[in-house]
Amino acid sequence: MARYTPNQLAEQVERMLQAFRPTSDHHIDKREIKMRLKDRAAELMNARRWEQMYDGERRYGQRPKAGGEVYHGWLMTFENIDVEEDGDKCYSELPAEPLELPENDAIQHVFPETGTLRSDIDQEPIIPIPTNATTILRTLPAGALEQRFGYEAIGDRIYYTTRRGKTILDEGIDTVKMVMVTVNPQEARDDDPLPISPHLRNDLLIQTLALFGIDAEKALDLIKDNV
Repeated sequence: MARYTPNQLAEQVERMLQAFRPTSDHHIDKREIKMRLKDRAAELMNARRWEQMYDGERRYGQRPKAGGEVYHGWLMTFENIDVEEDGDKCYSELPAEPLELPENDAIQHVFPETGTLRSDIDQEPIIPIPTNATTILRTLPAGALEQRFGYEAIGDRIYYTTRRGKTILDEGIDTVKMVMVTVNPQEARDDDPLPISPHLRNDLLIQTLALFGIDAEKALDLIKDNV
């Protein structure tokens, strides 16, 4: 699943503006385009400020002990994230760069999102598994995860466990929703992936182009033409 940096998106907006007004001498500063893109991204993602304290004993909501840290980020929800196959494993790519937090806590929740769910248990959150714990879980009796799927975060992917010998795709779950802690889109660096779901890329471009006088229908035509 492709991610896009503010620089990449700003260059695309520049090309679209040029295609829309090929004879115009008016130049729009790229810095202004990037600022508008980041502002619209923050609104699209409905970002909420997040803060958490950590200490050696992981006591939440208290003042951290000596050596403890306070982490700040933005809580965002990403929908329609594809479940894909890699050999005999199923995985999803992270839709944005997570904040670096202890024990992969930046991935707050992962929910099945497919309309073919067959039971209440399928609609519960998928259970996070500590890194390297999957080998231990294989030795536990059936039902150790309460008959639910689990996931392990590795790099820019999460890998799903099997359940009763079936993969998450076998059970008809081909999209998930993730709640993650990431950076504020307005504070994203120009060469880092913008923390916004790739599925919202077209909406982001359309809304940004509207600020420069291009209506939604024309903007969509420019996107379809791969300008």
